[in-house]
Amino acid sequence: MSQDTPKRGLLLVNLGTPDAPTEDAIRRYLKEFLSDPKVVTLPRWLWLPILNGIILRTRPSRLVERYRDIWTAPAIEGGDSPIRYFGEQLATKVESALEPLSVQVASAMTYGKPTISDVIGSLISGGVRDVLAIPLFPQYTDATTGAVKTAIDRSLSMLTIDASLDAGTQPFELSMVDGYHDHPDYVEALCQQLEPYCEALQNPGCKLLLSYHGIPVSQARQDPYLEQCGTTSELIARTLELDPNSWEMTFQSRFGPMRWLSPYTDERIRALGGEGVRHLIVACPGFAVDCLETLEEINVENRGYFLAAGGTQFTYVPALNADESHVAMLASIAEQHWSRPDADAEVRVS
Repeated sequence: MSQDTPKRGLLLVNLGTPDAPTEDAIRRYLKEFLSDPKVVTLPRWLWLPILNGIILRTRPSRLVERYRDIWTAPAIEGGDSPIRYFGEQLATKVESALEPLSVQVASAMTYGKPTISDVIGSLISGGVRDVLAIPLFPQYTDATTGAVKTAIDRSLSMLTIDASLDAGTQPFELSMVDGYHDHPDYVEALCQQLEPYCEALQNPGCKLLLSYHGIPVSQARQDPYLEQCGTTSELIARTLELDPNSWEMTFQSRFGPMRWLSPYTDERIRALGGEGVRHLIVACPGFAVDCLETLEEINVENRGYFLAAGGTQFTYVPALNADESHVAMLASIAEQHWSRPDADAEVRVS
């Protein structure tokens, strides 16, 4: 990097997590998360009384044990949530991979800590003038990637950038990648994880389920999420040369009375257990790192549904987490961006 090149920073953004597996911390997190109109699009006059009067009074206590079960270690011993733990590991490894470009890499959360605002402020204070943000959501939906863009816009408006920059320095620039659902390195990383199961999938009694986070159908009509999930799944199947009858695409984590994208993961898992499938392999390509929705909802709750319905073997394929293939893929996206800096810019501030 030449002396005239602005110091670069890479911001890896995930959804968020409570600060601790406690009822109060979970309540604070849910309030921030579920108050966002990008996440729940119901009219505020209708939704906020439900959120504050019912959900925040009842749901946190039910989630305490689930969060404690997935915490990397007891909080009093310095443990953390997997989404933050793997996010920080990923940032450290990607920074090492980008060492020739002298890029400072940091992890941030749309909801919870570390906040996007705090991390951007830290990058600016450290002299970074050219930031690339990569939301860790391969498939675009306004409820996730769109929420990151809104949070970045809000953070930039709150930060007093002029006070952070010395007179005469280069302008501050921030760009954002809006997805990577069909990026060859992303597809290859997923296929590397699934390849060991290809032989088993030749058996009619074995099935692969590719489970993505669901969104309401009303939201799906507004963005390319469903199409991009389908493209990712088809690329995986084509690369691994899977028989069309050996895999399915489903959607998980629905809540509330609205109609969500289907088929629903939990319903299909119950049905497959009763349809003669004995070995079920589940992967969640839309989750960059493991979290409550994969470790607890899929690997515990839905495992139980499958075994109770008559299945005999359930395999959860972990998220890419801080795997070297994931590191290489994110580093590649950053390198491609800085080799042609106008290609993926979504947000630009100067």
